[in-house]
Amino acid sequence: MNCPFSLKFSITSVRLTFFEGIGHAVASGHMKEHSMVASDYAIKVIDLMYDNDLEKVTEERLWQLEKLKEISLLK
Repeated sequence: MNCPFSLKFSITSVRLTFFEGIGHAVASGHMKEHSMVASDYAIKVIDLMYDNDLEKVTEERLWQLEKLKEISLLK
C-alpha cells in the first residue's frame, strides 16, 4: 500500500487532530483567536501525515500565509 502516513502514527491520530482543527475553525465564528489555533492543527496534521517532514510543514505554513495575504488584500 502506497500511503504517505507514517506507520508509527495511526490514522486515528491524524483524524483526531484533523477534527480538533475543524472544531477550532468552526469556533472562530464566535472568537477569532480560534482561527489561529485551527491553522496550527493543520500544521500538526501535515506533520503526522508526513512523519515530521519539515519541507511539507513549511510548504503548508507558506500556503497558509499566502492565503492570509490574499484575504487581507480583498478588504
